[in-house]
Amino acid sequence: MVKTSEIKYERIIPILDRILIEVVNLTGDAKDGEQHKLREIANKKILDQKIEDFEITKAMNNCGIVRAASVDARWVNNGDFIFFGKYAGNEIMIESQPHLMIRESDVLFILK
Repeated sequence: MVKTSEIKYERIIPILDRILIEVVNLTGDAKDGEQHKLREIANKKILDQKIEDFEITKAMNNCGIVRAASVDARWVNNGDFIFFGKYAGNEIMIESQPHLMIRESDVLFILK
């Protein structure tokens, strides 16, 4: 069974080394579903304290989930939770959700 979230990305095929990222805001109120789960993962794996306790929370806004990757992308896969550079990519709205089309070289690290 295919999830409805996967259906909207199956027709998007990035070219060259580009990847489509669904932007996740870890600093806002993340009470619902996947965003809440990712916030908990980031809290546990990156910081020993809660994200709100730090003044660098703006840097935590540069993260997201890989939704589509080109054939040439070597390091990232669909579903990876990544952090990317501050000025990376071009913003795209898909079903009123913010997404970015970035180059794979703009990925800073993958959170496993």
